[in-house]
Amino acid sequence: MEKIILYGLNDERTKQIHELLNNHGFENIKFISNEMSNCITGFLHDLDGYTPDRKDGVKAPEIEFMMISGFDGERINQLVSAFKTNQIERPVTSALTPSNKDWIFADLVNEVYEEHLYMTSQMSNQK
Repeated sequence: MEKIILYGLNDERTKQIHELLNNHGFENIKFISNEMSNCITGFLHDLDGYTPDRKDGVKAPEIEFMMISGFDGERINQLVSAFKTNQIERPVTSALTPSNKDWIFADLVNEVYEEHLYMTSQMSNQK
């Protein structure tokens, strides 16, 4: 089952992205608050066997983040295309994997954001 988790959006961006996703047939959308970011990622994706275990003291960066699960390649392309076609900036994005489903969500957001910063700096250095 497809699922989209969104984190770090203000009210305006929440409405904008929620409307975009619904208009393009993406319906299973969950918005995560900062308070929930210290839960196990598998729990947030409603995976069987995961409980709302929390790790105190972990804080995700204050960025816009989108995590997807259950998507095939065609649906990922449709998702990315929906943002591009409508000229809406896409949040930093990651997919659920067998290894990251056991991570604390905030740790995952931190890791993906660090990778995003590195990749974008490498791309600007090549210009």
